[in-house]
Amino acid sequence: MEDRLSAKIVSTAWPAVLEMALYMLIGLADVAFVGRIGAVHLAAVSLGAEVFWGIILTLTNLGIGATVLTAQYTGARRFQEINRLAAQVLVMAFSLGLITGVAGWFLSPSIIAFFAVEDAVAAIAVQYLRATFAAAPLALCLYIGNGIFRGNGNTRVPMTIALLVNIVNILASYTLVFGRFGFPQLGGLGAGIAASSAHFVGFLLMLSAMLSGRWGVRLNLRELLPVRGQVISRMFTLGFPTGLEEFFRNASTVASSLILVHLGTQAFASHQIAIAVESLSFMPGHGIAIAATAVVGQALGARKPELARRAAIMSFQFAAFIMGLAAVVFYLCPGFLAGLFTHDKSLLTTAGILIQIAALEQIPIAAEMVFAGALRGTGDTRTPMLVSLIATWFFRIPLLWVMVKVLHLQLYQIWFLFVADWCLRAIAILFIILRVKWENIVPVNHQSC
Repeated sequence: MEDRLSAKIVSTAWPAVLEMALYMLIGLADVAFVGRIGAVHLAAVSLGAEVFWGIILTLTNLGIGATVLTAQYTGARRFQEINRLAAQVLVMAFSLGLITGVAGWFLSPSIIAFFAVEDAVAAIAVQYLRATFAAAPLALCLYIGNGIFRGNGNTRVPMTIALLVNIVNILASYTLVFGRFGFPQLGGLGAGIAASSAHFVGFLLMLSAMLSGRWGVRLNLRELLPVRGQVISRMFTLGFPTGLEEFFRNASTVASSLILVHLGTQAFASHQIAIAVESLSFMPGHGIAIAATAVVGQALGARKPELARRAAIMSFQFAAFIMGLAAVVFYLCPGFLAGLFTHDKSLLTTAGILIQIAALEQIPIAAEMVFAGALRGTGDTRTPMLVSLIATWFFRIPLLWVMVKVLHLQLYQIWFLFVADWCLRAIAILFIILRVKWENIVPVNHQSC
């Protein structure tokens, strides 16, 4: 039984990890291409990508309810309900994306004006944003729709789609940014059009996978209408706290940057390098958290609470092992890791110290991510949001401001605050998990769609 459970967690987690890495490449590829034609295009696309992905990822997390419901329907073997749910997911995602796309198109100049960048940068950033927001309905259908496959354990489907989306984006971006194969050179605008083209292809692939019925979902287009308000409401109720959690996370990143820039350019650049290195270790945690949500939800849907509890613990053990290895690498090879992002010796020294400090965070991050994922599998999406809200806005940000503006501490001293923050989150979420009465959990799928 333990072997089967561990195999299921691993087989669900590794495609999710690779999928996340592949979607990170979309933004990196765009920046890499436009960086070769000038600093203005580079700054514009970097800014536009940060805005677009921040909004899209926040809205995508509203779809976590679809993943939770699918997982529990899968465990209960209520496959017809999954098919109906898939149709309503697409209706919700397309409607949300349409509103986002229209608002983003008209508000792009105002959004970019908030950052007070040079006029040339602002003009290209607006072009990039409008090009990407044009595909917002399809992008949200793609990302939220993929949550259905993650919920039933078929994480290889979203991973394969992500791979093909990257291929399309790289080819289109190369063609349009540089003006190859007879196309005009569009620079930053070309990168935006390429990203939208990739999302269009990804949407078609996801839709084809659902229509085929080969991977646990068989979409019936006649189920798109009428809109089932009860289903949409249930998904939104489950997903809203996770969407709010993502919003708080993005807002805290901006707030932290606004505070840390007061330490000076060198310190802030070192901080950004260390954050970039650490983000690589987040992917296994996120992937295993997705697996925990799916496997815990499936076990509860099958009315096997003890299996759900063991899945939560075993998922953490896997994450702790992998991220523990990352901690060892961080501590032993900080200079090499920092050198992937810069050759500046002063930055290498400072960033190296920060990366070694980040080694202390890895196990707590694994605990927070995976146990939060397990809680979402039970249908509890509010608790992870509250833990994140309290830790960020009542602990991290206020103390960060005091340490920078009042105590004038060094950057490496400030990073121990981040370690303390993750440790407190891990302790809180572990305390909550240990108090869960698994046998008393009523699956959220007990009602029919």
